[in-house]
Amino acid sequence: MAAIAEPQKMNLNGYVGFDSITRQIEKKLLKRGFQFNVIVVGQTGLGKSTLINTIFAAHLIDSKGRTSSEEPFRQTTEIQTVSH
Repeated sequence: MAAIAEPQKMNLNGYVGFDSITRQIEKKLLKRGFQFNVIVVGQTGLGKSTLINTIFAAHLIDSKGRTSSEEPFRQTTEIQTVSH
């Protein structure tokens, strides 16, 4: 008959429980990195590019808005993919 190994004891660094599982998952994802999709829609000149750049604290998207108030509004439907 094979010998049964003694269970190993571990020192815990912090609280362990189900109520902290979301923080544990968040910490692991932030460490490892992850991908997700975002869609922002709205009329020209409302600040969609500014919103994305502000949320991510980086210059990810160039604004394609009007440069002057005399410039006519563009009517476009465009799907733009940006990866970082």
